[in-house]
Amino acid sequence: AFDIALELKNFPGRNAMEEVKFQILAASLASRWEDEAAELQHLSRVVEFQNLALNNNFRNTYVAEEQFLQILNRIVALQLNRMMLADAGDTLVQMQTLGGGTDIVAAASSRFQEAERNFNAIADVTVQGELVPLFREGPGSWKTGLSRNAFSISDVRGRVGSVFLVCTGREQQLRYPSQQPWTIPPGWNNCKIDVSGKAGTQLVLHQHAPG
Repeated sequence: AFDIALELKNFPGRNAMEEVKFQILAASLASRWEDEAAELQHLSRVVEFQNLALNNNFRNTYVAEEQFLQILNRIVALQLNRMMLADAGDTLVQMQTLGGGTDIVAAASSRFQEAERNFNAIADVTVQGELVPLFREGPGSWKTGLSRNAFSISDVRGRVGSVFLVCTGREQQLRYPSQQPWTIPPGWNNCKIDVSGKAGTQLVLHQHAPG
């Protein structure tokens, strides 16, 4: 399987369907290696292609609806394992849109509600992040949704170049490094932190409970 994945990855001029096949196979391998960060990265890439097809009414989508629900369900599980509650909520909404009323969506909703209760009981929620290259040999980037107004990053191993707060219709570059936690301005909604820098840089995102 690893050899096939490499062959697909290095296939010259591969089309989008071949890219999706590679990402699914790579995600399966990452799962067997218990590398949840890599698995999530590969499955998220599949979702990008599938959403492109769905949003533009392609005659043929890249994966069947049932398989896509399974992929989204796995993404929710990975996001909840990593305490990425806001991202998991967005993925769950997409599951509900595609398969509302099905057992798989009901089970995912139940897991999310339990994770939300656990999240709210923790004063300092941490998420392990890693900057992945935007293209081969390029700079790294990492984005994740925010569920609390106060947040910070620590334990940086590598180099962070910039940190942005990206919300619906708004964007702000944050001062980095910062001695104090950053805060989301009043009225800003659906916010994410967007970190860029050297590919492979690892960090910890903290989401702080209200003081």
